[in-house]
Formats: sequence, C-alpha cells, structure tokens
Amino acid sequence: MAVDENGAYSKAAALTLFATAYGPLPGVDVQQDLNGLEDRTLAIDAVARHRDELTAEQRSAIDAYLAPPEDAIRIDVPPVAQLGTMRLVNANPGLEDAIREVAEEARMDIAAKIGDHEGFMHIYFKPRPADVKPIEGIYPNGGTVAEYDGGLFNGCNITIYDEATAQSGLQLTALMTHEVMHCFQAAAHGDVETHNNAPGWINEGMATWVGMELGGPSPNYERFWDLYLVMPQIPLTSRAYDAVGFYAHLEDAGIDPWGVIRPILAAGTNSLDAYRSAGADSEAFVDTWASSVLRDGGAWDTDGPGITSTAYKPGVAIVSNGADLPLSQPFFSNDIRRYVLEADMVEIEVDGHARLRAGAMDLAIHGSVRYCVEGHDCSKVCPGSEPPLTDGTVPSSVLLATSGGSEGLVGHIRGVKLEEPKCSDPPSAEPTDGDFCRRYRDYVSWATALGPDTDITQEIAGEIARRFDDMYPVAPAELKNWVALVYRIYATFAKIEEPANIPATGQVGGISELPKALQAMHTYCGLAWPPA
Repeated sequence: MAVDENGAYSKAAALTLFATAYGPLPGVDVQQDLNGLEDRTLAIDAVARHRDELTAEQRSAIDAYLAPPEDAIRIDVPPVAQLGTMRLVNANPGLEDAIREVAEEARMDIAAKIGDHEGFMHIYFKPRPADVKPIEGIYPNGGTVAEYDGGLFNGCNITIYDEATAQSGLQLTALMTHEVMHCFQAAAHGDVETHNNAPGWINEGMATWVGMELGGPSPNYERFWDLYLVMPQIPLTSRAYDAVGFYAHLEDAGIDPWGVIRPILAAGTNSLDAYRSAGADSEAFVDTWASSVLRDGGAWDTDGPGITSTAYKPGVAIVSNGADLPLSQPFFSNDIRRYVLEADMVEIEVDGHARLRAGAMDLAIHGSVRYCVEGHDCSKVCPGSEPPLTDGTVPSSVLLATSGGSEGLVGHIRGVKLEEPKCSDPPSAEPTDGDFCRRYRDYVSWATALGPDTDITQEIAGEIARRFDDMYPVAPAELKNWVALVYRIYATFAKIEEPANIPATGQVGGISELPKALQAMHTYCGLAWPPA
C-alpha cells in the first residue's frame, strides 16, 4: 500500500483497500477479501480523502456500498443529556435491545471522559440468519460514515455487519465502543476535510484503545497488539489499529490518555502536532517507549487493555575492538538490539533518546557514555598517568533500546582496544601521506584560517565534531582516545543553545585534557607545538 509519512493512502491504495473491504469498483482490479479486517472505517476514510479525484462511476459504487440496507434495523442514540441517568433494562433483551443498550452505554461512557458531541448517531444492523454458516477468520464487523452539512459535521451512521451480531457480548461491546468513538472523532474534527485526512494512528489507533479500554478486551483486536509488540520499527505515522500500544504507553508514562484525546484531535491532520499534543515528547515517554516492548519489567515493559503475552525479540550485533557501528532511528519508530561486547571498552554516543540495560544497570542515554567491558583490563597506563575515564563497567552482553521520538536518533557504538602503553618512547611521526595525519592537518589549516579571536558558534562546533568523527576510524591506536575526547567535547557544544568559547567554559567533562589531546596529535603528525 502507498502510504505517505503522515499515514495517508494514495488514491490507488485507497481504492484497492476499499475494493478489498467492500467489493468490486470500476477501474480497480482487485478481489474482495474480508479475512483479516476488523472494521471498514479505515477504508471509508481512505477513499473519502480522494472523493473529488474519483470518477462518477466510482463515487456512485462507493455510495451504494455505504448506504445502509433498506431492510436494516435502525437505532437512534440520542445525546447523553437526553439519555439521562435512568437506564431501561429488559429482563430478556432481544438483539435490538442489546445493541441499543451497548451503543447508549458507549456514548455515555465516552462522554463522561471527554464530553459529549452534538449531532445524530444512527446504528444500522441486520441479524445474521441462523442458517448461515459463520465466516472463517476475522470478519469486518462494523463501519462508521460521518455525515456533513455544508462540509461541517452533522452526525454519523454506524453499520454493524451481520457477522458481528453472532459474536460474544464482549466482542460486540468493544466493537460498538470503537465505532461510537469514531463519531466523537468526526465531531471533534468538525469538518469533512480534516476528518478524512486525519492519519490512521489517530482515527483507528485511538478508537481501538477506547474500544478495548471501555468495552473490551476483545480477542478480535489481539492481532493489533501483536503487530505493535513484534514490529516496533514501524513508524507511528504508518500505523492504524496497531497504534493501540501508543495510547497504552501514554498511561505507562504517567500521561492520562483521556486527558490528551481532545488536544490530539484538535491537531487535525498534522501528526507531529498531534504527537506533541499527547505529551509524547516528554522524557518519561520517549525514554521508555522503545524498551517497553521487551516485556521484561520496569521501563522494559508495557501494559494496556487486552494486551497479549507477545514480546519483542531483539536482534544481535557484535562490537569488537575497533568496531564503529552507526546508531540511527527514524522519526516515530523504535528498536531494541542486543550487543555482544568483545572489545576492551565500549563507547556509546547518542543524539536522541536511548536506553541501556547492562546487568543491573538501567539508564536513559542522551549523550555519550564510556564503559570498561567486564573481564578486560582498562587500567593499562604509564606510571604517573591516570587510567582512561569511564562511567563504570558493563557485562559483555547489553541491551540498547533506541527511540526516534519526534526528532529521530543518530549516534555510534564503538569498541575501543586498549594497547599496552609505550611509556618510554613518544609516538613516532606518521608519513605525511598517512590518512590520519592528512585529515588532521586539513583540520589544523581550517582552524587556523578561522583566526584566534573567532567565537565558536554552534555551526563551527558541529564542523569540528564532524572532522574528528571522520578521523576516528583511521586514527592510530594510541590516539583514538584523544580523538574521541575532542569529538565528544565539540559534539556536546554543537547541541547546546550557546556554545560560546568552548575552551573557556569548562562545562564538559575532560575539557581540561583538550590541550594534551591536540599536543599528542600535533606531535604524531610532525607539527610544531605549541602552534605559532
């Protein structure tokens, strides 16, 4: 399916989805396949976005599919103010009474959380004949079509398909609550263009969570939980029903989903605004979003209505001495990976949100950390010298969860080999055509051209960090720690609001070592120290 970065279907994809859910359409070569669908609202919304682009024949066929059957039973669900607090309960309710009661209860329950909406709500259904064999697999049980007067919300028609009338009360209640929530969403969006173009993670993901929270848990929705848990790499903006886990994780992070439903809907069609309106930019949310699908306690677990026992199984990568593995995570997506550490030390540098589990250690990472790997000697230094600075020791197997959040993530995980130090002889000068010294001399020429009175702006700090990051893979072993130190200092200042004069600030750990690092590199590459 062709779905853009905001979760919207292309015209061709929308027509294919609708024909799969409902049946043949003019000019669409696809067979109806009801297996695996839960409701048809996603298909309805997808083609509605492109209505003006469709042929008259396609619009006519779609309208015919969406029109309630002439012989269907219709139930009117009035506003909550008209329902009052008195409930009529039949001792032996029939199907019509049961559906009416479920629909009214759903409207009252949702309204109690976020306030009611104006506009009619009609429920249409036809009982499945007793002599008709049930359809195997998951059948599309319902669909909601909003109606508009002059482009503004007027009410909605909910159709409950005959197969749903033969399901359990729990399944029907979750379904009805899901469909009723679609009416609240359409009313909150207000106009046809906004509602039709709102992304699936809002329209369907939110309705699925509401249906499960108030009406479920229904086994019909378990597969959406499974998809959320085993495929964290799918961006939120490409999700629909399986975005149920996003709303559940809001609650994990201490954010009441009911309290942010109205702000999310007010964001309309903009996924970024909606995400931020949910409070999902908070560290409490992003720092535990990726790790939660492991289902292993604390920040590495999640919960929610109807959640299954499914858990994500991380991939494995090896970090050997000298390895430099990139870390990246696209916007709104997550991942977890297990790293087997075969290096003396490991450095993790993250611009974004990551979470490390290393034995009993569990912490969020937003910058740089360096650890000695258990079983390796990280104290190999010359007499009178200090061992390399580390943040502690980690076992040889660690988990790293990475979250793209709303800004993405970039970084590296590196394996550092600690050579036996040469305490008597200084490093020998590298030939002038050596790769490291060529890049270092280019840096020195560039930095000299800036002039001694140049203030280090954020842009300049970023360029320094980029140059030293480029030097690291070709640096000799005895200089790698110095190169990494310069990179960390300037990469840090490239991200703060006012980098100012970096050598004078003293805000970054290890900055007092900066002259030693530059002197070592100057000496190695045969440059005079101190520079003229």
